[in-house]
Amino acid sequence: MAIYNGTHHVIRFQSGEIWDFYAEQNKGISYRRLNQFGMLEQPQTLVSNTLEDFSVKIDSMDYLHLVCYSSTGELFYYLYNGMKWTKQVLSRYEPIRYTIRYPVIIPINNKIHIIFAIGATFSTGYWTLYHYYWDGNVWKLKEITRLTAGYRLSPFYADLSDKYIHMVYRGLATHQYQIFYCRYHLEHGIWSSPENVTQGTADCNMPTILIKDDLLHLAWVTLSKTDLVVKYKNKAIRSLAKVDWSQPVQLNAEGSNASFPRLIWAEEKLWCLWYQADNLIGSSLDRGESWSEPTILPGFENNNFHNIYYSTNQPREKELFYFQWILGNMDRNLSLPVVGPLMELPEYNPALPITSWEAYINKKTINNKETVNSNGNINGNGNINSVDTVYNKENDNNKNTIKESNRSSINVYDKDIVPNKNESKSNDTKTHVARPYDPKPNEDNPNESSTNDAKQYKARPYDPKPNEAKTNEASPNETKAKEAKANEDKLNEAKSNEANAKEDKPNEARSNEASIEKLKDESSRKRIASSGTPSLETMLFTEFDRQEEFNYSIITKLEEQANNDESILKELRQATLYAKQNYEMLQVLKNDIEHIKKDIRFFKSRGWLQRLFHNES
Repeated sequence: MAIYNGTHHVIRFQSGEIWDFYAEQNKGISYRRLNQFGMLEQPQTLVSNTLEDFSVKIDSMDYLHLVCYSSTGELFYYLYNGMKWTKQVLSRYEPIRYTIRYPVIIPINNKIHIIFAIGATFSTGYWTLYHYYWDGNVWKLKEITRLTAGYRLSPFYADLSDKYIHMVYRGLATHQYQIFYCRYHLEHGIWSSPENVTQGTADCNMPTILIKDDLLHLAWVTLSKTDLVVKYKNKAIRSLAKVDWSQPVQLNAEGSNASFPRLIWAEEKLWCLWYQADNLIGSSLDRGESWSEPTILPGFENNNFHNIYYSTNQPREKELFYFQWILGNMDRNLSLPVVGPLMELPEYNPALPITSWEAYINKKTINNKETVNSNGNINGNGNINSVDTVYNKENDNNKNTIKESNRSSINVYDKDIVPNKNESKSNDTKTHVARPYDPKPNEDNPNESSTNDAKQYKARPYDPKPNEAKTNEASPNETKAKEAKANEDKLNEAKSNEANAKEDKPNEARSNEASIEKLKDESSRKRIASSGTPSLETMLFTEFDRQEEFNYSIITKLEEQANNDESILKELRQATLYAKQNYEMLQVLKNDIEHIKKDIRFFKSRGWLQRLFHNES
């Protein structure tokens, strides 16, 4: 049980529709919808050839704003206006020399603010935070600050108040990594100087921020002896003094390693959640007085978690809760702690059909293989010869139930996929990108009959334009005649194959059936491994990445210490050289003084000094 790599950006529109955006390595950015059965649909690729860091947010007009960085060095900005996506290239960098990490997009009224970090591709530990924003006329670029963050830069987090953009990040201060805070004045266009808000003697990491009720809430993880502990403090937003931060409070108990703290405001109560020992632990602030005892959140014990950013426009959710980042689950449906019961999500029901009725019939036919075999609808290889034939062999009650359920599901899909009738008739490719389903009817053979095999039938996406497709079909009588002839030929062929198999090889049918069952079990296990809990290889690679990051942090500290030692040694050598030169000069002066003393003694012995002064007087 662990936290998956990567981040999910979940968007909820005013209508309640939910889209999930995520990035996969070497695939780009994809998105999928949460359907009426509470299940996540098949993903659609939105942007290809991009890196895993991106950001998506929704504005007050239900428009989506997305920023990402391509593997060829372009910084892209995407806008979805409810009808189609538009793209703009903001800047270009040489990917061999530079890399961009953790872009964050913040739409405010008619202005767009983008914050990102840029550093050398071969990381030297030095990064620069930039602010790229649209003032209504042109794009402008401004440097925020420079920081030292080691081999791997930690994510930085931002939140909004009435007049400011608030940001926290992790950087090196003297010999320890600390949490820094700065803010941007929206009216004056000025960033404040970063301030160290932790000022501890141990390394700090994983900051999270939340603005609520004119208070800036901050939580982070720090090292206490050999354990990772979660700490919290706050500050009034209107205060300009650096000393107005509250005293830090430790939330988890000693001896328990905690990570990934997240702040949530739900039903007039502040929550802090974190990951600990394969569980989600939560503690709430009771009326602003004291934090409750940490407890395991029910329903999230020994589970796998995703790092989820949530942006909503639903009025009810804005009244009940507020948060930006949370740990939850996105395997088959959307499952979030604390706020999940307040979100009015569709009830999770995997038993209902979520794809077209043909795929549902295929699945039901495979499950009832014995009944289908008795009717002669499966050939010797275990493949379904005709979906229509199998469907016609079903009993009347089952057929009526399937038809009713598929009719209701298709009607719902039509409403979800085609929000605008005029839009569905257009041939704009950009409009198709915005849809979860991209209807592409078979242009090569519009008169293709329904006697294709199951794999071909299942691979074809649902066509929301049945009326247009019917215009290109053959007449009903011709189609029925062709189908009847094809079904009769295939049925005869299946019977002959079955008779030959019984005469020559009576056990071959049973072996084929066993092999089919074995293949089904293996494919089922693969699907469960790919869509459910991660495989052992994935868990090992995740643990390896953690260890690698830890090792690199230690190596970075050792390198910094070595550089400091080298500079100190260089200064000591220079000081030794100066001391040696001073010693030589002192020796010369000492010799000169000795010679002068000898001359004085000589003059005194001869009485020359007395005669000299006597004559002058």
